[in-house]
Amino acid sequence: MKKKMLGILMGVAMTATTIAAPTAIFADDIDIEDIAVETEEDDVADVEVEDEAEPAEEVAAEDDFSAEADDAEGLFTDAEAADFEAQNEKAVVSANVIASAEDTDNSYILKPEHITVYSDAAENLGYKDKVDQKTAVSTLDVLATMHKKKYPSITSATAENYLKLWYQESLTVGGAWIDKMFGVETTALSFAVNGIAPDTGEIYKDANGNPTNDYVGKMVNEAAVENGDVVDFFFYKDTQSYSDMYAYFADDNGNFLKSLTVTPGETYTLNVKAYAYKMYSLSIPSWRNLFVENAPSDYTVVWVSNDLDNPLFIEDGKVTFTVPADASGTYSLLGEITGAPAYRYVNPHLEIKVG
Repeated sequence: MKKKMLGILMGVAMTATTIAAPTAIFADDIDIEDIAVETEEDDVADVEVEDEAEPAEEVAAEDDFSAEADDAEGLFTDAEAADFEAQNEKAVVSANVIASAEDTDNSYILKPEHITVYSDAAENLGYKDKVDQKTAVSTLDVLATMHKKKYPSITSATAENYLKLWYQESLTVGGAWIDKMFGVETTALSFAVNGIAPDTGEIYKDANGNPTNDYVGKMVNEAAVENGDVVDFFFYKDTQSYSDMYAYFADDNGNFLKSLTVTPGETYTLNVKAYAYKMYSLSIPSWRNLFVENAPSDYTVVWVSNDLDNPLFIEDGKVTFTVPADASGTYSLLGEITGAPAYRYVNPHLEIKVG
C-alpha cells in the first residue's frame, strides 16, 4: 500500500511542476523567487516508505551463530573458543559388529558377540589409525575395544602390555603390523572382515611389475568396518607354511553369511566352507574360489548356542537344522573342528535371528 501511494504522489508532483514553472517565467509582476514550486523531491521526502534491505554482509554477521562469529563479538573467550574447536575435533561415530578372537588351539579368547565400537577407541588407548574417526570405525578400533573388554583395567599407559603395533615407515605413509595381541607377542596372526582380508581394490604387482591374482591389502589401522560386519582375529598354529584353514558358513552361492534370519519350525541347510587364509584371503574372488573346499565331515560338528547337548554333524560340507517351534531371540551356530585333521581350521560361527 505504501508503494502504491508513493507512486500516486510522485505523479501529482510531476504534474504540478510542469504547469507551475511556465507561469512563473512569463508573468512580469511575479518574482520567480516567490513562487512555491512543488517538486518531486519535496513531495517524496514527506512520504513514509519501507526501509531498504540491510546489506547482505550485515545480515549475515547478525545471523551468524558460529563459534568464530561469537568469538569475534566477544561472547567466547579464546579458551572457550579453543575448547569448542577441540570438541569438534573429537567427533566420533560408532559401529555395531560381531567380533571374535581365537587361539591356536581353537579356544575362544573372546566368543563371537555383538559389540559397539567407537571410532576413537584406538586413540583412547594411545594408538593412531588412518581411518577418519569422524566418518568410520577402523579394525584397530575393534581390536582396541576387544582388549578393553578382555582387560577392563587397561589404559593407554598399560595397553602395550597386551597390544603392540609396529608402524611401517610412518603413520601417514604405511600401515601398522600387529606385534602383540591379547598379551601374546608374535606376528603369526591375522584378521578377517566378513571372511576375507580387507583390500584397497588395487591389484598387487610383482617385482617385475606384472599383475597378480591378489589385491593390495589393508593393515589393521587402515581398514574400516560397518554395522553388521563380522570381524575375526586369530593366531596361526602353523607358523612355518601358514596352512591354517579359515572356515565359514555360506549360502548356496558360496557367499559368506554374516547372519541368518529364520522362522520357527522351519528346516535350513547351510554350507560350511574353508580355504587357506594366508594364501588366498587377498585373492580376487575367481581365483580364491578355486581353492575353497568343504569343511571336513569327519571332524566338524556344529553346536547351537542354546542346545550344547545335541551337536549337529557336517556331511558333504553341509549342516541341516530345524528351528524349534517355540524359538525366539538370537542364537549362534558355533562350528568346532574335532579330532586331528590334516590342517588346523579356524572355527566358523554364525548369528541366527529368529524372525
